[in-house]
This record gives sequence, C-alpha cells and structure tokens, in this order.
Amino acid sequence: MNQKNCRHKHLFVTKKNIDEKKEHILQIASIHTELIKHSRKIIEKEQNEDIFKIQNNIYIPEKKIPSKNDCKTDDVFLISATCMEALPKNMVMFPKPIIQPHIEKIQNFGLKTKNTIDLQNLAKTDKKKIKKKKYAAKATSDDSKKKMDKMKNEIELRISLKKNKEFKKKLEEINDQTSNEKFYMSRVALTKEQCVFLETLDFLRNQSYIVNCKCSVEEMPSSFTTFLENFLRYFHVFVNFSNILLCPPVCSSISRKGAFWNPKPQYWYFQEVDTSEQYNIIKKGTNLHIEMNNLQFMFEHPCVDYKKKFKYFFIECNETRHVIACAFAKSPKSNYTIIYSHQNACDIGDNIVGYPNINDIALFLNCDILCYDYSGYGISGGKPSEDALKDNIVSLVDYVNKEMNVPLKKIILLGFSLGGAVSTIGATVRDVGGLITMAAPASISQVIKNLFHCGLKNKKFEEFEEFEEESSVTYFNTSQNIKYITCPYLGIHAYNDKLVPISHARIIYKNCLQPKFSFYVQNSNHNYLDTASEVWLRIYEFLYLDLIN
Repeated sequence: MNQKNCRHKHLFVTKKNIDEKKEHILQIASIHTELIKHSRKIIEKEQNEDIFKIQNNIYIPEKKIPSKNDCKTDDVFLISATCMEALPKNMVMFPKPIIQPHIEKIQNFGLKTKNTIDLQNLAKTDKKKIKKKKYAAKATSDDSKKKMDKMKNEIELRISLKKNKEFKKKLEEINDQTSNEKFYMSRVALTKEQCVFLETLDFLRNQSYIVNCKCSVEEMPSSFTTFLENFLRYFHVFVNFSNILLCPPVCSSISRKGAFWNPKPQYWYFQEVDTSEQYNIIKKGTNLHIEMNNLQFMFEHPCVDYKKKFKYFFIECNETRHVIACAFAKSPKSNYTIIYSHQNACDIGDNIVGYPNINDIALFLNCDILCYDYSGYGISGGKPSEDALKDNIVSLVDYVNKEMNVPLKKIILLGFSLGGAVSTIGATVRDVGGLITMAAPASISQVIKNLFHCGLKNKKFEEFEEFEEESSVTYFNTSQNIKYITCPYLGIHAYNDKLVPISHARIIYKNCLQPKFSFYVQNSNHNYLDTASEVWLRIYEFLYLDLIN
C-alpha cells in the first residue's frame, strides 16, 4: 500500500554488475537457484509415500518412521536437515554484516535486458554452456569462514546426489546428526515432497528469492541512464503521493486513491502464429484476447524458465467488462480449486516466478490454483476500484463454477493483504466452500492512517469498538463484510506486522459469525508472511480437517 513496502518475490543478480566486495550476494543467489531447482525435482516426482509427523498423542507405526537404513540417495531431505540441523543450534548461517544488508543492496544491481522473445531462445542456448556452480562462500573471519564452508559442503553433498560409498557413508553421518526436529508438527499426514516444500520455505524465510541471472546482456546501462531511470522512478512516486494528498485533500478520496499501488508490469503473454515465425505479444488485455488459446508467459528476464505447466488465459468480467489476465496451476491430486488474490504492489508475475509460486503451492495443498491480476494491474484492462475488484472476484467464482464445472463448495477463496479484503467481498456474494485471509486489513482507511501515524496502529483490542462503529463508511471494510460470509473462515496474521497491525486480524475474527479459526505467526512480517512454512501447514490443516469436520 505504501511504495516503500512494495516487494517482489524475486531479485536478479549477475556477476557482471557485482564487484568483488559484494560477491557473497552472487554466492547466495547461486545457492538459492540451485536449491529451488533440486527441491522442485523432488516435489514433482510421482512417488508419494506418507510420512506421519510426530506428535505426543498420536501412535505412529515404526515402519512409517524413516531410519538411516531406509534412506536412499533419492529420498534425502533438502535445506533444513542439511543447512540447519547439521550445525549447532546457536549457529547462524551467515554473519549478520553479510546477510542482513543483501536484500537492500541487491536492488541497486538491477539487470537491464531487452524484452524480446528472441532472447528467450538465446538464453536457453547459453544455459547449456554454464559451468557447474561453485559455492565459495565469503566470510569476515576464520571462525565464520569455517561455518560457511561447512554449510556449503552440506548443501553440495545433498544436491549432488552422488551414488558412491563415500556419499552413502556421509549420508549416514548426517542422518545420525538429525533428530525428530525435521518432522513437522502436523495434525495431518504429509508426504516427503510436502516436507521438502516446507524446508525450502524455512531456508528462504523473510527474504526475497534471489536468482542467479544468466541473461545475455547486450550492453550495461551507462551511469547517466541509471541516474535518469532512478530520477523518473522517484518522480513517479512523488506524483502519485501528490495526486493522493492534494487532488482533492479529503479522507474518502485519499483512501480511494491510496488503496491501490499497481506496479509497472514485469511480464506479458504471447501467442505463436502457426503459419509464420511471428508472435502475438499481449501487453494489455482486451476483448480480442478472450478467445485466444495456448497463450504463453514471458518475463522481463528471458533467462527465467517460464512455466509451461501453467495455463494462461483472459476472462471478461460480468459488470465492468474489464478483461483480466489469469494463470491456472493444475494439481495431480486436486481436491479443491483455490482462487488466489495477491497482495498490493505486485502482479501475477510474482506468483509465477517467485517462491513459493502457485505451482509449488498447488502441489503442496493438492489443490488447483487460479491466480489473476486485478483490473489495472499487470496486463489486465480497466482501472482499479472497489467495485472493479469486487466484479473481478465474483466473475472468477462464476467462471470456475460454470466453465470449469467446480461446485461452489469446492471453491476456496485465498487472499493476501489487499487480496484478503477482496476475497472477503467475494465470500459475501457467493456461497463458496471456505475463506482464508493472510494479513488482511480491517479497513484500508485505517492502514493509510497508520502510514501517516494517525491511525490505531498500537492501540489495544478493546479500543477497536469505537473504530468498528466509525468503519461503516470506510474503504474495503473487511471488519463489516466478514459478518455476511456464509462459509468457514481462517484468518492468518503476523505478530510483527507493522503495516497492518494484528489488531486488524482480531477485530475481523471477532466479527465473523461462521465457524472461524485464527493463526498468528511469530518471527514474520507483512511482506514475507507467505514465506513462513507454518502458514501453509495451517492452511493444509484447515482444508483437510477443519472444513471436513
């Protein structure tokens, strides 16, 4: 909602624009890229053996608990078992002077690429020539260097999956070091692939997914070009704030304009023409694109392996007639269809390229997932407003119900931040199977007041009574809309959320009249709530326990 709080789930770095002093950032990017690649290979395997999680009041057959003798080279766990549990518990993976500033610094290393389809093929050709990555971690002292090298060696050991006696011997040593901590506490059975997903999230928690970019750059931008782009970006932010505050300076207008931060699109769709070598590139959805089939996804970085497993299409909204872009991820074992409404200041490119993306989430939850861009976001047509976003979500529910033949009770609305407010509106209009919100604001007006330090940011829960009475005219009034839903509700929030304080979650939960559940997360914040493994584990329990019971 505030430009400074905008974040994307992916940051691209390259060797060419990082000096030697900052080379550790490139090493972290290499580790991230390699770990995600190998964890996805394991997650997408057809083998699905149940692993029951350890809990004091549950009896677990001995044959279900994997031992070191049962652990084969293809059955190893990634990430936390190697990087975290193999090290002393009081040890940090990276020294604070190195790991903390990298997210802030790395945004200054933006890689400039030419947005053409031709670079996609060029990147694929260059990818074959890439040498094996070396994880030579940087360190500021001998002691920290030993810690870094040990973590690096454990990572290389697991992702290499070498089938030899030395590897098997080392594997047994690691299994002896690991304890029951690698089993997640869950009320439902999880497969090995689901554990890998959770462990990968633990490794990436509270940070952007850093990609070791392999784009072929024609030429790096000059200093003047970089200065000009930075100037224009800050000027654009200044114009937006001026428009919000001064034209006209009334509370209702400020709430309406400040509610939406639609960033510059980072992606587009395209369609190959069978009769020629040309492409139909789509950078803004119109009525002409509704009937198009076999659309493909293109990201601004051609080195990104765009997901062919997704289905891309456009739909036309019922009332506004806006044409919005959609991406659909199919799960092999589909039990529900989730309509995911993303947070503010991003587009569906984040949910396709970043981690976790909707394909990873679909495989973990065993659900089909439909993600979309709001009106005016990404390459969707129209302009954003509360009525437009309400039309978006209702039109999508109708599309899934009628065109995809999914019963309403099998449709789950999941929303993050602004998406939580939108999903709540959808649940008041259609009798869906369930509603899940993550960091949803009780009202956008209160969030904007918090940004200007005049809201209810740090007030106690009891003091929300006055706010509840005044909120009947606020923008995106989730605290009132929640009273009219007809399905079970799960509200997820971070204790340390500074943008949308946890008081918002409590008033929403209090006003819900249907079966309701709440889950508050420690050691997380607003922007990175979706990187907390316990969030997706709780959603999984909600789908397969709370909704059934």
